[in-house]
Amino acid sequence: MSDGYWVVSVDRDTGEATTSARIDDKDKAWEHAAELEKPNIFTTVVPRRHGAARRDQL
Repeated sequence: MSDGYWVVSVDRDTGEATTSARIDDKDKAWEHAAELEKPNIFTTVVPRRHGAARRDQL
């Protein structure tokens, strides 16, 4: 079960990835992804799962 969605953007030139703030609604997350998309920026929406270990908790 997801606890919101992350919008992930990847710069095609540098390979640098960034995430936007967690968005609760799937459709709004996709709308935000579409707003960020540019020829050199790829975006996608990823569900945030409950209980996912954070990097600082490993």
